[in-house]
Amino acid sequence: MNAHDAAVEKLEVAIVAASAHRRIENLRRVTDLFVAGCDTFSEEQLAVFDRLLERLIERIEAAVLAEVGERLAPIKNAPVAVMRNLAKHDEIAVAGPILTRSEQLAPDDLVEIAETKGQAHLMAISNRAHIDEAVTDVLVRRGNDEVVRTLAANEGASFSEAGMGTLAGRAETDEMLAESVLQRADVPHHIFCRLLVAATGVVRERLLALVGPEAIAEAGRVLERVSGSLADRAPAPRAYGAAIRRVLIDSAPGQLSELDLLKYASNQQVDETIATLSLLSSVPTETIELLLTREQHESLLIICKAAGLSWLGAQAVALLNRASTPPARETLIEFRRQFDRLTEDEAQHMLKVWQPA
Repeated sequence: MNAHDAAVEKLEVAIVAASAHRRIENLRRVTDLFVAGCDTFSEEQLAVFDRLLERLIERIEAAVLAEVGERLAPIKNAPVAVMRNLAKHDEIAVAGPILTRSEQLAPDDLVEIAETKGQAHLMAISNRAHIDEAVTDVLVRRGNDEVVRTLAANEGASFSEAGMGTLAGRAETDEMLAESVLQRADVPHHIFCRLLVAATGVVRERLLALVGPEAIAEAGRVLERVSGSLADRAPAPRAYGAAIRRVLIDSAPGQLSELDLLKYASNQQVDETIATLSLLSSVPTETIELLLTREQHESLLIICKAAGLSWLGAQAVALLNRASTPPARETLIEFRRQFDRLTEDEAQHMLKVWQPA
């Protein structure tokens, strides 16, 4: 053991042996010293502070720890072990500032705390400036309504596909949450449509207001980015020119209708069915193909309703099968319920957001 280590160990022994009152005084003094010089300390010096502070916070009352935590939370190179220790404290007054502000907590630390602590701790985490997907996955699963609403409104929170799906599921019965989710720049197109389809009454009216004329341009840009990302991962687009010509030739002039769509769908003429839906709704065939490939049925239901189709036509579109397994009977029943709740005017309003100008 070198002289430096021996001196530190001697100081630690003195700390442990001190009275409770003296320990509090020492904690405040060492904290003052660290805060004053934190920008100048070497890695070795930081390690010493970490060891000393970790010993000092043992058996200290929560009010004093909260005071120390408030001072250390915003410091980028704050002692890591101490930050972790304070962040796991049962008292939110102690843990809160660290959970919300400290950059020394790794995603794994936050996941562990989110899995084991109460709602106050989860709320503190949901207010962080940046939150990784692994952490939000836990928060949307374990958090109460207040936590999840705060998280959804946090632009610095990132969501996995599964996490966003869970968030949308909760938003279907939570008006405030639905509004926050719908306004996120990273909400996927199918989640956007899912919320609008599932909403009822006042909830839907308020959601539609969010995508009124003044918001359509921005929403369109967001959805264009989402569609572009999906398209990058999708197979090469099919050419529908021939299918569109066949549909137009087969139908009486100006008389293309749901009956034509049902005829093609019943014969499993997928290209012609897509072409017919495109002509009836003015949605590009490539968009319908992409939604069908990705099984984004909520979006397809909106297109069908906006095109004036009955449930019979919408069901035929939902059952189109190029490669994947058609929806189960129970799923179709839920689709029917959602479809019947939509009005044609509402669907056309929704369609404006991602329909070409």
